[in-house]
Amino acid sequence: MIPEDTYEHTVAQYWYEALGLAVSEIAFEQVTHKKWRAEVPPFLDRQKIEALVYVHLHHVQDSLKSTLGLRLMETDILEQRRFLDELAEKLRPWWQHLGAIDQLVEMFAPGGGHAFQKQLPPAEPAP
Repeated sequence: MIPEDTYEHTVAQYWYEALGLAVSEIAFEQVTHKKWRAEVPPFLDRQKIEALVYVHLHHVQDSLKSTLGLRLMETDILEQRRFLDELAEKLRPWWQHLGAIDQLVEMFAPGGGHAFQKQLPPAEPAP
């Protein structure tokens, strides 16, 4: 469990860990020609992450030419997922009433304030 005085920091850490995992998964998805399917959280903009990955994809492809390289990358992604799941579980008291951790993460970055955050639609004006 995360104490109240550090949970905002932990939510930020969750966001950055989720971004790192999404980058890894999208790169792996590209290298495996979509045999691996990336799971991108709804609060991140997949298209922006794909653009970043595309710029650096040749470096990733070089390191994943062997079966061992592919297995190492897959193992690393699974470990990243486990860590993210552990963070989510520790934050459960803070997001449980919201229904999912995604809503808690979005609360700390309203309006898509981060480069890779999905832009929220503008609020409807009050009548």
